Amino acid sequence: MIINAVVNNLSLQRTTHMLPLPPVIAWTLAAIGAVAVSKVLAREWRRVNAELDARERASQTVARDELPTLRRDPHSGVYRPQ
Repeated sequence: MIINAVVNNLSLQRTTHMLPLPPVIAWTLAAIGAVAVSKVLAREWRRVNAELDARERASQTVARDELPTLRRDPHSGVYRPQ
């Protein structure tokens, strides 16, 4: 009886709850893929934003040059185009 208790105790200590190797590899590959996709998306996001910012700066410069200069009328205090 004592021997059975010792054998049962040893067998309980040996059991582990580890995942089998193939799912661990699949999760690792999925994590690496997610990181790679996020880096590609971040790079593309920055590229598109830089292109849009450049277009916006160019359009603002043209729009500013087309605006008339405003001067203040000394009698009424109202700003009028020159």
